Amino acid sequence: MYASSGEQPHVLLIESDLCLRRLIAIGLQSQGIQVSEMTQISRALPLPEKRQPDLIVVDVDGGVHRNWNLLRTVQELPDLWQTPTIVLSWEQAESTPSALLAAPLAGQETPQPIYVTKPFDARVLHQAVGRILHEQEARKAVEEAQAEEILLAAYTRHSAPSLMPMLTAAGLLLVVIGLLLLQVALSAAGFLIVIVALLYWTLGGQKASPQIASA
Repeated sequence: MYASSGEQPHVLLIESDLCLRRLIAIGLQSQGIQVSEMTQISRALPLPEKRQPDLIVVDVDGGVHRNWNLLRTVQELPDLWQTPTIVLSWEQAESTPSALLAAPLAGQETPQPIYVTKPFDARVLHQAVGRILHEQEARKAVEEAQAEEILLAAYTRHSAPSLMPMLTAAGLLLVVIGLLLLQVALSAAGFLIVIVALLYWTLGGQKASPQIASA
């Protein structure tokens, strides 16, 4: 069973064969995965009224011919084109039209589909789904950690003023008083306070902001 540390993962299943669609959906649901079912997909058809899918499983077989338009539509829809996709087909991945291997939007990269060739063992599909979902969850955890680092860095930069300037001023005052009263110990103490305050203030203010890698 797929184990998630967050909310239940969501898979969009596009399968025209009723029996196969129900078998796949029931199998994924038994793994703790939420499944939305569609018989086909097009720009004119609304997506299921659920949250954005984490993964798409699409069967491109339509009768005796491959319906590559299903995969093309998935790659071109603004809400889906960045979503990882598993393609079910009787043919091997090498038979995919070359036009479908290119990014549909200029300057953007579309995740390459993962192919599961028919006939397939349900466990093979479940393993592929689980692997992608775990990768998605790990990537999301990294992004959340990076966002927390950014917030922490911003909070540090905009936090309340440091007490170091006040300690530095107090140390300088002790130095002056010690010099005026010829109190070497007092002047030395004030000088030490100034040095420590300046070092702490300077080194603390120069902490490098975290470098955030682009996802």
